[in-house]
Amino acid sequence: MDQRAGKELRCKSTPPTLVDQLPLDTPLKSTSSSQRANEQTHDDIDERILQEVNKCVYRDTGGFYKKYFEGKQWSAEAEHTVQRVNPQVRGGRWTEYPAVPSQTAFLEWFRAFQINFLRGGCGLFCESPDLPLAGSDCKREPDLFLASPDAPKHNGKYNWADIRVTGELKKSEIRGEYTKELLWFSGHAREVFAAQATRRFLHGFIIRGSTMELWVLDRSGPYASENFDIHNDPRRFIKIMFGYTRMSDEELGVNTYIKEGEEGKSIVLDEEGREEERLYLEDKPITFQRTIVCKGTTCYRAKKRESERWEYVVIFAWRSDKRRAEGKLLKWAKERSVWGVAKLISHQDLESIADMRKGLEFRKPQKFRSASRDSIS
Repeated sequence: MDQRAGKELRCKSTPPTLVDQLPLDTPLKSTSSSQRANEQTHDDIDERILQEVNKCVYRDTGGFYKKYFEGKQWSAEAEHTVQRVNPQVRGGRWTEYPAVPSQTAFLEWFRAFQINFLRGGCGLFCESPDLPLAGSDCKREPDLFLASPDAPKHNGKYNWADIRVTGELKKSEIRGEYTKELLWFSGHAREVFAAQATRRFLHGFIIRGSTMELWVLDRSGPYASENFDIHNDPRRFIKIMFGYTRMSDEELGVNTYIKEGEEGKSIVLDEEGREEERLYLEDKPITFQRTIVCKGTTCYRAKKRESERWEYVVIFAWRSDKRRAEGKLLKWAKERSVWGVAKLISHQDLESIADMRKGLEFRKPQKFRSASRDSIS
């Protein structure tokens, strides 16, 4: 299902109580966002994540590597790095890669690899296999993740708000463990989307022994590349890890419509037919969704630069291309003098899932039998 991202600006208004009595146009479904605080155990959350991504997961996606790792501004530098590494393959093995790629062995090897070949980019790979990251009630420890080099630590921990790419390491591929690994991996993505509520998408990877699988997760679900063996193609591995450290915010899936400056976060209203105007957002959203597969509705209070009053609400949300934009519905209501409806100041369609996934070829989505239970909690 194609979805579009848009931002809508409204003056704050208290909705009429009648809204609470109207039928919902989307069936109620238990999702990972329904679990909070002390309820957030891995079992509870993982079951809901499985329900959420069921029939939304794609593997062996055609065109994945070409779309995200070829023809980039940093591609020539990546090729130069491959030449510097000069990987030697003997007897079907990359001689520098750990013979027994346990988590400990891989991380020890990769630390030196990063120091020698990946420094100087926009991100730095960090590890936290035994220490949960800050910023979440559900304790999760990503094995490897990319963070900004100047990201601050909170009581010795990185925060989920700092994550740019997430990775999981397994000693080998274990038959029957795929669903469990996917849930663990998706759980990390859930934390990123919760901490970075307007995130467009997230890159990630899973390394099982010497087999690597690349992932992207957006608000329509996760999709993966074809697997490849690092021993058979070490050049690809080097380009991928180098590429992650050189990707721009836009390539990494960060929301680039919100600008950061000395005066804080802001957006520019540049709707056709009106004068450009900048609004400043409160640091934290007043509401957001923790769920991965959803509209991703996120609301910020906003104000003009010279004002002290937070008199606007800015809404970021993804919508199905089969539904009318809410902004158009609000305009329609205004034209008909409907009482109690928020006043719309501006509305824009920014991006669509179809645009973000352009050039990819998808197979059939995966269906998980254990995700068939549907409940309201």
